[in-house]
Amino acid sequence: VGIVVIDIIALLVSFCGYKVLNWYERVAWIPVVLSFVVALGIGGKHLFNPPAEPATARAILSFASTLAGFVISYSPMSSDFTTYFHPDVSSWRIFIYSYLGFLLPIVTLQCLGAAVAVVAPSVPQWDAGYAGGNVGGLLEAMLQPVKGFGKFLTVLLSLSVAGNLAATFYSFSLNIQVFVPPLVIVPRYVFSILATAV
Repeated sequence: VGIVVIDIIALLVSFCGYKVLNWYERVAWIPVVLSFVVALGIGGKHLFNPPAEPATARAILSFASTLAGFVISYSPMSSDFTTYFHPDVSSWRIFIYSYLGFLLPIVTLQCLGAAVAVVAPSVPQWDAGYAGGNVGGLLEAMLQPVKGFGKFLTVLLSLSVAGNLAATFYSFSLNIQVFVPPLVIVPRYVFSILATAV
């Protein structure tokens, strides 16, 4: 049920066009940051530097591929979104904004995630929530001390996925039409609906 709700929200936002999508992306991160700040504020006392196993080549490559997969997924969307930039803006400015826009949140969240995942086995509630690599369960376990507010924040975190999907649905249709030019006669929203169905 949750996946369907998230998909429908993302699809509706993608139908609203670039201006609404851009506005949505500008505000959708706020509940996520609030949730992480609360989780860190509650669970920060458990964070320490336990002895960790040395990283293996497999673990490093897995982590690097996760990061690359997240950032590379922006590439097909950039062709659509950059058409709205003013042509007189410096390419260096666009590069710096894009680079910092990826670097700061990714590094911050990855460091926070690594710190929490390393400590999780030493906190019984966190360990139970993280069973089987369930990141959502781990965040829910971290937010449990604030009871109902923690559940509310967990729902907000779940719904935050709609921000990533909406941009993907919006750009997916253009990319399909560029890849297969005869499909340009099909309205773009059809491809967004197909992407949602898949």
